[in-house]
Amino acid sequence: MAAPRPPLSAPTWARPAVFAALCLATLVAVLWVLRDDGGATEQADPATSSTTTSSSPVRIPTADAPLKVLVAGDSLVGWIAPALEQELPAGDPVEVIDDWKGSTGLVRTDYFDWPAKLTADMTQHDPDVVVLGFGGNDTQGITLDDGTVLQLGTPEWAAEYQRRIGQVLDIIEKPGRTVYWIGMPLTRSEAIETLRPVLTDAVEAEFASRPWAHFVDTRDALAPDGTYTSQLPGDDGTLVTTMAPDDIHPSLDGGVRIVRAFLPDIRAERQLAS
Repeated sequence: MAAPRPPLSAPTWARPAVFAALCLATLVAVLWVLRDDGGATEQADPATSSTTTSSSPVRIPTADAPLKVLVAGDSLVGWIAPALEQELPAGDPVEVIDDWKGSTGLVRTDYFDWPAKLTADMTQHDPDVVVLGFGGNDTQGITLDDGTVLQLGTPEWAAEYQRRIGQVLDIIEKPGRTVYWIGMPLTRSEAIETLRPVLTDAVEAEFASRPWAHFVDTRDALAPDGTYTSQLPGDDGTLVTTMAPDDIHPSLDGGVRIVRAFLPDIRAERQLAS
């Protein structure tokens, strides 16, 4: 005969007196934790978020405080500011600041110091949007401060050039400010075509952790079939010249095509009327 089961009884913690004591202890513990962390578990302080990993709210322009768009870089972006002014609707409160410099780049800082210039531009103009473009004059070795020369086409050159791109972006970075980097156009220059994919990879690598920075691939605008051309159909279907006679620089019509690739994004971002 099986031994009789012991009589059923509630576990110790479920007995009324003990249960009440446990509830009281739990309540005291919760109140102590909330007092200790100042309620930090309810909401994180947004000030601790890095602008390189999350986007900040952007300023919406008004007639009294128009959007400031700074265009800077080498001569490859020489027609971008005029194209922006041409394409912007008359009612948009936008001020375009044209600040490109010919024969410059990120390699020869001894000739023209773009980090210093952009630092000054940020202080002087405090732009909301910065449109950049470099590379046309950077098909040469980089000389470091210690005299070391990094040869174009080497991994060391690519790493240093990417560092300089990051330096430029760090100078420009400010909550609410956005960047549009104009990629180099498809050209008939062997030197530029050698550099273009290296520069593009470096830009995209630096932009990966900066959601406020955007890369504009000009090949979509100027070489839609993937091959170089100096003419494309205009708005009325007739051919327009999109590249300068040197087969390197975009023309005004080429600049217009580039601008149309990113201006809608700026207008949507800044809530400008359609």
